[in-house]
This record gives sequence, C-alpha cells and structure tokens, in this order.
Amino acid sequence: MEVHKTGITLFSTVTLSQFAGAEVPIEVRVMPTVRAERLNLEVLEVRLGGPYAAMSSLITPLLNAGLAQGLSENGGLVPSDLRVVAIELEEGYLLVATRPRR
Repeated sequence: MEVHKTGITLFSTVTLSQFAGAEVPIEVRVMPTVRAERLNLEVLEVRLGGPYAAMSSLITPLLNAGLAQGLSENGGLVPSDLRVVAIELEEGYLLVATRPRR
C-alpha cells in the first residue's frame, strides 16, 4: 500500500474463478471521502496485470459496489461511536479527524 496526497494505491493478487482460477496482479487507487460522517473509499482507478489489463475499466464499478457493501456490513473503517469530521492525505499517511457521536 502507498499513501499519497492524490490517493491511496493498494497492490494485491486476485484469483479469478471465471478464468480457471488464474492469479492476476491488481492495482487499485482509492480516495478516502467523508459521507454522512463516515469514512468511505471511492475507487478512482483499477489496473489488472497480464492479459486481463483490457478489463480494468469493467472492474471499477464492481469494486466500488463491493467496497460500499463491505464497509456497511462491517461497520466501516471507524468505530460507530465516532463521527468523521475531516480527512487529510499526506505522503505516507492518512489523518482522520473524529468526534464522539452524541
């Protein structure tokens, strides 16, 4: 993972069951946002490696939907008794300002 002022880049390898379990390198650039006093991640760009690179743009909406669902099911990235008031990206780290919910 790399954190920059322009976003956070995540690196991984995924297994695509639709393609005989092929392992594909993936790079995802996300931007943290505050929505309804919660920290969310918006997918800005997806890059698949190898012969699947052309499918990268098709994956972006799926990842956005999956992140939104995962964050809501797991209570988000910040404990529910806190509300997010601001976020700031710096080179190498993310600052999240919170306040207790009343």
